[in-house]
Amino acid sequence: GRHSHPAHGTRDWAIQPTPFDAVAALSAVSSRDDFAKLLASLPPSRPDYARLVAVLKQWREEEKGDPWPSVMPGAAIKKGATDDRLLAIRARLIADGELTADQAQGNTLDDKLMDALKKFQTRYGLDPDGLVGARTVLVMNTSRATRIEQLLATLERMRSLPRDLPSTGIYVNVAAQEAEMVE
Repeated sequence: GRHSHPAHGTRDWAIQPTPFDAVAALSAVSSRDDFAKLLASLPPSRPDYARLVAVLKQWREEEKGDPWPSVMPGAAIKKGATDDRLLAIRARLIADGELTADQAQGNTLDDKLMDALKKFQTRYGLDPDGLVGARTVLVMNTSRATRIEQLLATLERMRSLPRDLPSTGIYVNVAAQEAEMVE
């Protein structure tokens, strides 16, 4: 595929994927039900993996329709400010499900629009300040096709993680300089 396998990174960082013996797995299959169970057991059983697969399915469906509305770059839009670009921003937030369709009108950054912006920003890993800055516009203008590519790469990384990750641990995101304790 287009995405390099996560295990092919730096040797020091390599996480060994769970070994899988396809021949043994297939020879253990004796009926159609067993085969269905085998197929169901292949993807990671983590709930976040299943959630991302659902998002991927949704985005692929939506890709057949209209592209996401794009937003013209410009000066930052602060709380209470009026800007005609907020109509495009409202349309983009409606497309993403952060705003309801009846919120399409209005060129003022009000509280309801700020709340929707904060949800959008949180979803895409931005600082949820509820304001329209250059980074928020950049993320809004990322195409659905690019998002699908990113999602496929993420799913590939998740598939290569060990299946028996402990329920307690510290997960370090080196690139973001973050550590997360999970209990």
